[in-house]
Amino acid sequence: MGKLFKLMLGILTVLPIFYLIFFIMNFVNFPDLGIDFDLMFDLHVAVIFLLFGLTIYYLIHIFSTKRLEGEQRILWAILFFVGNIMVYPVYWYLHIWSDPKKKIL
Repeated sequence: MGKLFKLMLGILTVLPIFYLIFFIMNFVNFPDLGIDFDLMFDLHVAVIFLLFGLTIYYLIHIFSTKRLEGEQRILWAILFFVGNIMVYPVYWYLHIWSDPKKKIL
C-alpha cells in the first residue's frame, strides 16, 4: 500500500468528522446560513455511503492484516460499530499510516 493511497484513505476517514461539525453548525447554531435542503440531503447521503464503504474496507483490512491477533480483530470490529467515525482515524493512524516494522502499543 503506497503512501498516496494511505493519505487519501486518511482524508476520506476524517471527512465525516468535518461533515458532522458542518452539519451541527448549519442546523443548530447557525440556522440563517441559507444552505439549501436538497444540497444538505445530497451531502448527507454521500457521507452515509462513504461511511458504509469505510466500514467495509476497514473490516476487510482487520481480518486480512497479519498485524492483529484474534482478540484484537474482534475488539476493533466492535469498536467500529460502536464508535464509528471517532474510531476510524485512530485505527487508520495505528494500523495503516504507521510503519508496520515498528512496534505499536
